[in-house]
Amino acid sequence: MIVKEREKPILLEHLEALIRRLHHDQQKRRHVLEDYNKKLSGYKGELAINYPLSFLREDQYFILHDVRLFDGCHFFQMDTLIVSKKFFLIIEVKNIAGTLTFDSDSHQLVRTTEEKEEAFPHPVNQVLRHRMQLKNWLDNNDCPSIPIETLVVIANERSIIKTANQHTFPKQVIPAYMIPNKIFELEKKYSNEKIDELDMIIGALLEDHVPLTPNPLKKYQIQPSLDLVKGVQCPSCLKFPMNRIHGKWLCMKCEVKSENAHLLALKDYSLLIHSTISNKEAREYLHVLSHDVVKRLFQTIGLETVGMNKGRKYKLSIGVLNSLLEKGRST
Repeated sequence: MIVKEREKPILLEHLEALIRRLHHDQQKRRHVLEDYNKKLSGYKGELAINYPLSFLREDQYFILHDVRLFDGCHFFQMDTLIVSKKFFLIIEVKNIAGTLTFDSDSHQLVRTTEEKEEAFPHPVNQVLRHRMQLKNWLDNNDCPSIPIETLVVIANERSIIKTANQHTFPKQVIPAYMIPNKIFELEKKYSNEKIDELDMIIGALLEDHVPLTPNPLKKYQIQPSLDLVKGVQCPSCLKFPMNRIHGKWLCMKCEVKSENAHLLALKDYSLLIHSTISNKEAREYLHVLSHDVVKRLFQTIGLETVGMNKGRKYKLSIGVLNSLLEKGRST
């Protein structure tokens, strides 16, 4: 049973907004795109293990995706945590293409493609660190002693998995399709184990989960007033800005009209600048002159407000805006 769903990482949303809004500073843009592609690849890899996990019995295994906890010293995030009455299993997912050579001596994962050879930190070391941190978290929360196993799952089906030393291949590393088989082995290994208070532990895991709050502007040293494009982006040709004419947005480049192109613009504002916006700030950002036009736009969306009169601001809820954007795509 899935007790914590896997959601699209908020960092991906931030980077997508940044890619839309960033002025053509080629160095910063290249850096952002590289990070975005890595994060997107990792997310796709995590989605790829949903199918093998679907073979697990729902009444026997409880699955939590992307759990981020504090162990008393550091935060740590597990791609997937499987909880059962016999053992816990931490799964670290790697979606890396090419020939992957695991070198335990150098503590590196070396990826070889036709173009080049690259080194990555050894993922087994990473997942073992997560194991230690989860144990610390369990101890800090007065949980009973629980066997904790670890796996590094290679999500890319075309990747070739090798080892620098044939006698020291890490037993934790498996392709994604082997997950059910590996869990069956663990089931036999811990056949006599019995963990009580499982509901309490799962509740504590969910309660202590702390979502990541990324700050890409700080990371890439971006100043909103200088580096970000204002205005409503055309959903067709992607040019800025669209003009508000007779109750619709009009692109002066391709002449496409839209009723709700401002929704994505407001989402970008929330992700990159601030989670609230005033009428004045919205007029400047959306390139709209009329106070009443902006007020009607916000009333149509149904945004919550804070403050009164000139101090009134509108809450730009990502959940609300995503829901409206999704509704617009389906109509």
